[in-house]
Amino acid sequence: MIRICKATNNDIREIIQIQSECRLSSWSEKDYIEELKRSDSIALTAKQEEIVIGFLVGRLIMYLNNNSKSNNLNSQNEADIYNIGVKPKHRRKGIGNLLLNEFKKTANRMNINTIWLEVRETNLSAIEFYKNNGFHVVYSRKNFYTFPTENAFIMKTDSEIKT
Repeated sequence: MIRICKATNNDIREIIQIQSECRLSSWSEKDYIEELKRSDSIALTAKQEEIVIGFLVGRLIMYLNNNSKSNNLNSQNEADIYNIGVKPKHRRKGIGNLLLNEFKKTANRMNINTIWLEVRETNLSAIEFYKNNGFHVVYSRKNFYTFPTENAFIMKTDSEIKT
């Protein structure tokens, strides 16, 4: 059985291993520790028998409505997904969907209207995964990635985030 739960410092070494196996943007142990401390961070793991087999790290972007004296959050809150990865031997089993759906549920509870992400334009399986989950390409950024240098597609899903 797969459990989706909040990531902890005890999960970081396994997350970094998955990050490496998936050739994702490189974050250090310190980067993850700092991210987990943030109140606007959403860091999730997918665990099977207490072993991390997937993860997702993202962040809420909350805007204050300057026209309101009460400083209520306005209706244009957003979130960014920074990294999502699943161990190669566990792919195509719905684990990425579980992680993304939990992220979307959390975003919905926080009145998030838009979720953004970047993906290498040659990562066709990831692009297909995101499209199947309601994302679409908005534009591309030239030479966004390094090692190797590559363009990125900027994708988003918006309005009612379906889970």
